Amino acid sequence: MQAAISAPRASKPGLTPRFLAGKPVVRIGILLPFSAVAGEAQSLYEAAELAVFDAKDPYLMLVPGDSGGDAAGSAAAAQILVANGADIILGPVLRDGVAGAARVAGPAHVQVIGFSTDNAVAGNGAYLLSFPLEEEVARIVDYATQKGLQRIAIMAPNNEYGRRVCPTPAARRRRRA
Repeated sequence: MQAAISAPRASKPGLTPRFLAGKPVVRIGILLPFSAVAGEAQSLYEAAELAVFDAKDPYLMLVPGDSGGDAAGSAAAAQILVANGADIILGPVLRDGVAGAARVAGPAHVQVIGFSTDNAVAGNGAYLLSFPLEEEVARIVDYATQKGLQRIAIMAPNNEYGRRVCPTPAARRRRRA
């Protein structure tokens, strides 16, 4: 089943190619870290392009912005997208970027659908299109426990990601005891 995106009755002012002037354009802003990790950002952008083409809606317009990979860059890029009439913003990829974009887009009533796995940045017009890291680890631990494994080792970096991953197995075991 394919979800349809319906265009608003009238487009709000913003970036509009001449051939779409006066049409009910839906501007989809997409914030990706083009200047930080260009190859990965380009791949994600091309995937988004394919999705827009697959929708076969002549009034959908994908408008890219460079999040720079941080909160300040994401906020600045989101401000440009909002000024250009974005109806919704997809991205950024990382937690700080989602928070930065949401701070700008929220007051303009433009929703942000970020790709972060950190639930802390969701809310107030910011949504996440990802699997929370803690839930992924919990499912792996549950599966291992169901298969009779009693010891689990985790190799994780000494950073925020590692801190989010490591307490989960011990906490799950304590809950089951």
